[in-house]
Amino acid sequence: MENLYNKNSIESLSPLEFTRLRPGVYCGDTTYPNHLIVELVSNAVDEHNLGHGNKIYIHVYKDNNQNLFVSVTDEGQGFPIGEKREDGKTVLEAAFSVMNTSAKYRDDGVYEGTSLGLNGIGAKLPIYLSHYVKVESWQKGRMERDLYNEGCLTDIEIHNINSISDEYSSPSGTRIVFQPSEEFFSYIEPDRKALESFLDDITILCPQLIIELKWDSEIKIFSHPKGLEDFLDKEIEKTIPLTSELIFQEQSEKRKLDAALTYTSNNSSKIVAYVNYGLTDAGPHLTAAKSCITRTLNKWAKEQGLLKEKDKNLEGANLQEGLVFIFNLVSPGIAYDAQVKSRIVSNEFVSFLNEAIGKNLELWLDNNPADGRAIIDKALLARKAAEAAKRARENVRKKTSTTGVIKQKNINLPSKLSDCYSTDRSKCELIITEGKWNCPYPFFLFIAGVSL
Repeated sequence: MENLYNKNSIESLSPLEFTRLRPGVYCGDTTYPNHLIVELVSNAVDEHNLGHGNKIYIHVYKDNNQNLFVSVTDEGQGFPIGEKREDGKTVLEAAFSVMNTSAKYRDDGVYEGTSLGLNGIGAKLPIYLSHYVKVESWQKGRMERDLYNEGCLTDIEIHNINSISDEYSSPSGTRIVFQPSEEFFSYIEPDRKALESFLDDITILCPQLIIELKWDSEIKIFSHPKGLEDFLDKEIEKTIPLTSELIFQEQSEKRKLDAALTYTSNNSSKIVAYVNYGLTDAGPHLTAAKSCITRTLNKWAKEQGLLKEKDKNLEGANLQEGLVFIFNLVSPGIAYDAQVKSRIVSNEFVSFLNEAIGKNLELWLDNNPADGRAIIDKALLARKAAEAAKRARENVRKKTSTTGVIKQKNINLPSKLSDCYSTDRSKCELIITEGKWNCPYPFFLFIAGVSL
C-alpha cells in the first residue's frame, strides 16, 4: 500500500491557529460564547478568594453598528503595568496571549494551588476567538491597555489613570472587553439563562461576593450573604421539606469543604458538585460523596434498629430519593480531563471528603433522629416500590411467549392496580393519575409484549 505521508502532510499549528481551528477542544460546547465569560469570571473569583475585591461587573451590549460586546471587570490586584519579561512581552500581554502562561501552577504560589485557572489557557480564549479585544489593567495610578484584532496584538498603551477617565474608581483591577466571533459560535449572544444560573451559583459559593450583570440597560445583582443556605431555600420552595438542613464547613491544611444537605418529598435527587468553585458533573468526588452518604445512613439505621442486622443495606438510589446536596471542594493539584473542567480525574482528596461528610452527617443524624427516621422510611418505601416494579416486570416476561404475545390475560399487579385485557384497541386507554381516583367509568390497560 502506498504511503501517503509526505513533508507537506504533517502540519504544525501555533496555539492561536489551533484554537481557532478546533475551538471545541478548549470551550467544549460552542453554541454560545458563555465559556469565554466563565473563564474570565473564574479568574475574577480567584482574585476575590485571594482577598482582592468583592465585586465583579459584567456588561453585555451592542454598539451603534449592532456589534455585540461583552465586558468583565474585577476589582482585583491588577497586573504589573508596563513591566516586561525576558521575551520582551509585558506581563499583561503574556498573561492574555501566550498559551500555558499562569501564576497558578505552583502549590506554593500566589494562588496557593487552589484556584480554578490552573492551566494558563482560559484567559486566552476570548483573545483567540473574538474579532476584537481590549484588555485593561490598572494599579498604583497607572493603566496598561492592550488591543487585539483576530487574536493578534495590535497596540499597547500606558497611561496615568487620572488622564483617561474616572471610570477606574477602584484602586486596582482588570477589565476585558471582547467581541465574540460568529466564525466560532453558532450564536454570538450569550445564553442569558445559563449565564445567570452560573452567576447565581457562584455568589452562593462566595457569600461576600457581589456580581452585577448589565444586559443592555437592564441591571441584575447577584448576591447571597447566607451562602449555601440560600441554595437549599431555593430548592425547598419547589417542593415540601422532609427534614431540617445540614450546613457545614471542614478544613484540613489546604483542603476545604463547604456543604449543605436536606431532604424533600421529591422522588428525584439534586446533587450539585463544585471543585475549586467550578461546576463539575463527574469524577471520584461525586462517587465518594454519594457512597459516604449511603454508608453513613445505613450504619446509622442499623444502630437505631431501623434496619435489622440481617437486613440488606439500602441502596444509594433508595437513599438519594428527595436528597438536595450541594458542596464545593477546594483542593490543590486538581486534575481535569479537559479545559472545560467538568470532569475530575484525580482522587487525592477522597479520604478528606469521606471523613468530612461522614463525620458531619452522623453528628446531624444523632442530633436530629426524627429527620434520620424520615429519610430511612422514605428509602424503605422506595425499595419496596422498586422491588414491586421488578416483580411486575418479571411476571410480564414469564407470561410472554418468544413471539412477544401475552399467553395469559391476567397479571398480578401490586397495590391498587388492576389488570385489564382487550383485543379491541379502540377500547384501550391508559390514564395516569396521582393518588386514588374514583373513576365513574371503567378504563383499560392494554399490554402487548412489554409495550403499553
